[in-house]
Amino acid sequence: MTHYDYIVIGAGSAGCVVANRLTEDPNTSVLLLEAGNPDTKPEIQIPLDCTTLPGTEVDWGYFSEPEPYLNNRTIFCPRGKVLGGSNQLSIFCFISEAIITIMTTGSHWGIPVGVTRMYCPISRNLRINNAVLPNTTV
Repeated sequence: MTHYDYIVIGAGSAGCVVANRLTEDPNTSVLLLEAGNPDTKPEIQIPLDCTTLPGTEVDWGYFSEPEPYLNNRTIFCPRGKVLGGSNQLSIFCFISEAIITIMTTGSHWGIPVGVTRMYCPISRNLRINNAVLPNTTV
C-alpha cells in the first residue's frame, strides 16, 4: 500500500494549486484525485463555446434545491467534472451574463438600486478585461 503525506480531492483550480504548493517540499508526497477526465474537449479551449459544455460529460449536472422566491424553480448549477474543475467550463460567461441582467433589469424585478450599483464595478472590470460588454455604458 502506498503512503501519502497529503491527499487532495479535486483537481480544480484550487486543488491543483494546493497540490502544487505541497509538493514544493521534495520530501512530501501528495495524491491528487480527480473524478473527471483531462481537458481534451476542444470546446474547453474556445471561450465562445462555453455554452456547449454544461450538461455534457465535463459537467456534474447539479441543480439547486427548489428556490421559494423563484416559484420553487430549480437553478442549473454547472460544475466542472474535468481536470481544472469549473474553471474549464468558462463559467464566467454565465456569471457575467447574470450581472448584466441584474444591472439592466434589476429594478423591474424589485431589486433595490443599491444592489444593482454594487455590481457595476464588477461588470466594468469584466468588460474592460474580457470585452464582455462592448459599446455599453455602466
